Amino acid sequence: MQKVFLCHSSADKDFVRRLAKDLEKETINVWIDEKEILVGDQIRPKVEEGLNASDYLIIVLSPDSVTSPWVERELDAKMIEEIESRKVTVLPLLHRDCDIPPLLKGKHYADFRSDYQRGLRELVARFKHGDKEQEVKQKVLRRLATADPYRLDPHTLVVLAIQARDVDAAEELISAHQESIPACKQMDLFKTMLAHTRFLSSRDVNDFITALNLAFQLVAHHASQQNLQNLQGICSSAPNDPAAVNRLVQLLEHCLQITGRSPTHPWPLLCATSFLIGIHRSSLTQEKVVSACNTACQIVEITSPALLRPSLGSLTHVCTHLAARIETDDQRLEILTRIVDVASPKVGDTRDYADAFLHLAWAAAQTEDMEVAKRLLTKYKLTATAEEFERKTLHHPPLESLALAT
Repeated sequence: MQKVFLCHSSADKDFVRRLAKDLEKETINVWIDEKEILVGDQIRPKVEEGLNASDYLIIVLSPDSVTSPWVERELDAKMIEEIESRKVTVLPLLHRDCDIPPLLKGKHYADFRSDYQRGLRELVARFKHGDKEQEVKQKVLRRLATADPYRLDPHTLVVLAIQARDVDAAEELISAHQESIPACKQMDLFKTMLAHTRFLSSRDVNDFITALNLAFQLVAHHASQQNLQNLQGICSSAPNDPAAVNRLVQLLEHCLQITGRSPTHPWPLLCATSFLIGIHRSSLTQEKVVSACNTACQIVEITSPALLRPSLGSLTHVCTHLAARIETDDQRLEILTRIVDVASPKVGDTRDYADAFLHLAWAAAQTEDMEVAKRLLTKYKLTATAEEFERKTLHHPPLESLALAT
């Protein structure tokens, strides 16, 4: 059953209650704050837990929600996941006329303004489409499994079984393939993908840690683009569980150790970015947030600009948002200042770091170092298109006023 998180303003509560009931009638599992957050619960960890456990975030757009800090924070967290995993996770829903947030302007939205039932049908169709895709894959898998095995590519069959989340079929196919071709170079990747599929079906944290360990070993052995994307996909699905967080933090620290010993290898930095994504998805103690940010800063500090080039934008993006979760003002500003101090000298003036300029400008503005923020934002303007610059800076305080003056 697919699970959705309803992101909304309290001003739209009556509409959201009706929507939740109608979605549940369609066998869609809905997370809504008034049902999930009980008296005495810590609000922020419960919200983050709900976000991490959800397949989709439905954002109810209205004049009240687009100006809500809570809604902005929830949307931002899910947009990071969508960008990194390259999957559709954020579904806009237009309840009342309002300015569409820049991050959502390119997305088609379900329109509930004049016809509730039409909007509901359009929204539900999105979920039914996902279920249909899964069903079709399983049917194709069953049909291929009965075909002449000598006419089939075993790799295609294994991948199809994994995509259909048929764990039993995938295990049998991998076992048979390993028996017939023991030296197959794809076998370790298949086993890693199978472990991840098992976790997605069971949501057992031990299955996640197994998949994570296998994926990291695979990258350490051969840092191909496919293996790195596989690791990133696993980290993007990290469960909100202390054991998972601890393992991600350990592996992040291990990346620092490897970078210190062999600063010429780029793959530990790429892995570190994936681990930070997984860490960002979880409810963390303040100590772990600070520790993760400091470890990331140390990795950036000892890595050459040439090796940083492929991932500094993503790393600074996740790291600055992670630092923003530090509750103590002095400590948060201290970490944000360190991120800027460490990363700014690395970026220079090259166009390869466009996103890094933007995120570092935001961090500098948060620390009220407007001179540095403006300088970095000016560099970003020179490396981005006019459309990108407007979309990513306007309506995003404290960058908005700086962007207008740049």
